[in-house]
Amino acid sequence: MNQPAIPIRNIYYMLTYAWNHLQDAKIVNLDAIPANNLLDILGHALNKYVLYLSRRGFELDYQPNTELISGVKGRVNLTQTLRGLHMIQGKTVSTFDDLSPNTLANEIIKSTLTVLIKNENLNKIIREESRSIRARMPEVKEINLSPLHFNKVKIRAGNRHYKFAISLCKFIADNSISNQKNGSYRFYDFERDERKMSLLYQEFLYYFCMRELQNAEVKRSYLKWDAYSDTDKNLSFLPRMETDITITSNSRTLIVDAKYYKNIFSSRNETQKFHSSNLYQLINYLLAYKPTQGHKISGLLIYPHVKGAVKHRYNVSGFDVGLCTINLDQEWTQIHKDLLSIFTENLE
Repeated sequence: MNQPAIPIRNIYYMLTYAWNHLQDAKIVNLDAIPANNLLDILGHALNKYVLYLSRRGFELDYQPNTELISGVKGRVNLTQTLRGLHMIQGKTVSTFDDLSPNTLANEIIKSTLTVLIKNENLNKIIREESRSIRARMPEVKEINLSPLHFNKVKIRAGNRHYKFAISLCKFIADNSISNQKNGSYRFYDFERDERKMSLLYQEFLYYFCMRELQNAEVKRSYLKWDAYSDTDKNLSFLPRMETDITITSNSRTLIVDAKYYKNIFSSRNETQKFHSSNLYQLINYLLAYKPTQGHKISGLLIYPHVKGAVKHRYNVSGFDVGLCTINLDQEWTQIHKDLLSIFTENLE
């Protein structure tokens, strides 16, 4: 089967849309990178963005600190002070809060830089840059990264500029495989994983529509089955119906189903057809959706381009349905233009 052809830097742009960090990503100049793979681009992006954070000043937070000091500061640990006979010398064991860069967000960044440095396939120039940047964080401790750390990190108004860096760190950590024997890492070939690329493709198109279709309402719709049951009154065993994208503009609603396949066609009796399950699913969404009175509803199946451009429209069960592909193997400006054209045409 053919893999949809997507240049590495276009995958990076898709990620920045999916993370909703397009503006932050513009700080990184991809033209300056000797990129051979997705890891190189992500490593380069993280390095440049952490340098940007460094120039702004790494975030600080109050951390509890216990020390033997002259005089009194904060809360005195009387037991330890008396046991050590420190008061004779005019000293106390005191616990007080100090401003420190040793925050969870900074720990995640420094630890991810270490993962990059130990990665077997990282470009040497990018590795040395990661090493140099990590050296700028001597007061920050390193941690063994886990999903729990990313769930606990707090992004607030005061450190919102950290959000893109944390997204980069999470993606690098999630896709780095540790070699227990020598402590090195290998980056997982994310772009070869059809399931992961499918999720990225859906998220990318959703946030593309959210950002670029400024005169439309873009959301995901949760649809109810036209069904009842005496044995399952809450219909809890029926699968959940959620659209990938629902776009409403003026008096038109477009339900979009984004499908990513290595081959967008199934073959039967040597004849190529679109996957029937995709069309059945979209028609079910259209039947279940309850538009505002006077609104016209239509559907769109959009696939990545593989063997050639496809662009068809049908009337199925009374609904206007489009089936098309988007070529992701071209300059990003052209992808942007083509997607705007696809969504605009299907909303007319």
